[in-house]
Amino acid sequence: MKLSKILRGRSTKPASKKSEREPSLLEQYQSALASDVYVEWAVRMIGGWLEPGHGNLVSFLYAARQLPATGAVVEIGSFLGASTNILSYLLERYAERRPLFNCDPWSFEGTEEPIGGHFDAARPEWREYAREIFARNTRLFSASHLPHSLELGSDEFFQLWKLGAEVTDLFGRSARLGGPIAFAYVDGNHTYEQARKDAENVRSQLVSGGLILLDDSADDSPFGCKRVVPDLIELGFSVVWNNPNYLLRAPGP
Repeated sequence: MKLSKILRGRSTKPASKKSEREPSLLEQYQSALASDVYVEWAVRMIGGWLEPGHGNLVSFLYAARQLPATGAVVEIGSFLGASTNILSYLLERYAERRPLFNCDPWSFEGTEEPIGGHFDAARPEWREYAREIFARNTRLFSASHLPHSLELGSDEFFQLWKLGAEVTDLFGRSARLGGPIAFAYVDGNHTYEQARKDAENVRSQLVSGGLILLDDSADDSPFGCKRVVPDLIELGFSVVWNNPNYLLRAPGP
């Protein structure tokens, strides 16, 4: 999870071009989200990097409505819970409450120096606050479809996933990790090395035709994680769209 977004800003690259003959699926889903009052309200209420109209929301909706028949949904990096709770809502509404697993160590990149020379985001009090707010937000907004949230870095999470380990989540529930993954949202450490490792761990568990969304992977992103996109394409992944971040589909039969 990173705080440097607030200093470096998000990409402003426009969405994909409009189809000349008929509205694209991207436009249809953008329209559907624009009329979803709950999504607009929730992203305003929950802290984080999402806002109404954010391109990742459309990719979440696509994933929920085009999800492969089998496999769980995994989110790497949760921060205060905006993406987690929107994913939970969309999976409950469109994907028959497909299981959602997410992890975050609530330790932050870009905190070596005080933010703006004023706030020390490396303080343990900030980490504890962020984790507590995430838990409170998720209990409140996703009570009807509570995810299995784990206080883990992605390396440890995937190690336990591959072992099929039984764990206790942030809400005190027992959960069995492991099995196929249908969709993964990768929003953890944004260095190329770690994002590539996360993507490879996802790929090793991804079902045929499964989906992966890489946060801050836009062509003009300042983050190294965008370099994972050509790696995945070379491995046979196809681009669903970049809006502006890349949503990709694993090779299928």
